[in-house]
Amino acid sequence: MHIQPRLIRLRDAPAYLGMDRNRFNREVRPALTEIRIGRQGVAFDRLEMDAWVDHYMRCNGRPAQNRGDEVWDAIEAPGCGRGDLAYRQSRPRPPHSRKHWNE
Repeated sequence: MHIQPRLIRLRDAPAYLGMDRNRFNREVRPALTEIRIGRQGVAFDRLEMDAWVDHYMRCNGRPAQNRGDEVWDAIEAPGCGRGDLAYRQSRPRPPHSRKHWNE
């Protein structure tokens, strides 16, 4: 039986999402809740990261097959407006989740 960890450490989070550290820090990290582990460790909830990916794919993905006459790019997915991610990035954070960009 293989058990996936619920928390993903900061050093492993970019690889979990298949991106480099700079892109993770710029695009993903502001939208996630940071979870302190011990005195210096930072981790992120795997399920919250998965939800970020689902949202990203819904707003930026492309269908695998041609869907006939329908112009796919003309249809905006619900919740993918300009303000959607801005809301997630600007939401209040719990006091224990201070940003530590140098880790």
